[in-house]
Amino acid sequence: MKTFIKKRLLRIAVPFLLWSVLYNLFPWLTGVLGLPQSTMSDVFAYAPIDASQSFSDAIKNIALIPFQFNVYTVPMWYLYMLIGLYLYMPFFSFWVEQATVRQKKIFLMFWSFSLFLPYAYSFFSPNLLGVSAWNTFGTLYYFAGFNGYLLLGNYLVNDVKEWKWCKTIILSLPVFAIGYIATYIGFKTMTANPECSEQEMELFFLYCSPNVALMTLAFFLVIRKVRVKSKRMILMLENITKCGLGIYMIHYFIVGLGYAIADALAIPVFLRIPVTAVIVFVICWVFVSACYKFAPKYSKWIFG
Repeated sequence: MKTFIKKRLLRIAVPFLLWSVLYNLFPWLTGVLGLPQSTMSDVFAYAPIDASQSFSDAIKNIALIPFQFNVYTVPMWYLYMLIGLYLYMPFFSFWVEQATVRQKKIFLMFWSFSLFLPYAYSFFSPNLLGVSAWNTFGTLYYFAGFNGYLLLGNYLVNDVKEWKWCKTIILSLPVFAIGYIATYIGFKTMTANPECSEQEMELFFLYCSPNVALMTLAFFLVIRKVRVKSKRMILMLENITKCGLGIYMIHYFIVGLGYAIADALAIPVFLRIPVTAVIVFVICWVFVSACYKFAPKYSKWIFG
């Protein structure tokens, strides 16, 4: 476990703390520079227009980093979750190594059922399978969550042989389409209601939901068939892999700029999100890659 924690957990824990502090200091820095409070909502999508620029509030948010994220550190939810998975992984991995294929399938079956729980809680009752005001640990709780994706990846890589391209496409396309259509229709239906809550708006693209799991499964089955032979492409993909965590860490700083560029270019509405995503990705990748090139020793701890 010591080796695992040193090689895996520290790689994300140090950048997580560093960037959480930087995000929380940014409102105060905008005040020092004399920028208006509205700057925060221009940079961070979830920040209020009248965001506080006081140093004391920044320090308060920094002190709460071990416990929660806030409107300035929204993307850090992923790091909190990832740290939890890394803490859990040594114990779960021990079972996976001993488990038979049949046992993995049984776990994945229960996990598949758990993916429907968000919809069951929303459309039927919030108190299903033992969940109540005094108990959040229902029947399928211990089979639910992102650990299912861990096991699914292990199962597909080690226990399912790669199919031929024809079979892969024939099976993956409808699986992806079903997941995408369910997400699209559900999201459109929810947002058609002007009184839609934030929880209702996000319901149909929760990561641990059947439709998102179907799209993930289909994408994985296709992407693992890809064989890259170009040395230039291999080097590029290796660089993206190395920079991946750093790209994620800084992207929230750049999202506002990405939207501003897309607006300035008058990108059509239906293309604005994917174009913005590409713009933000490229800017972040260039920045992180340059840091690794010119200061590799420090970048390892700054970006992971």
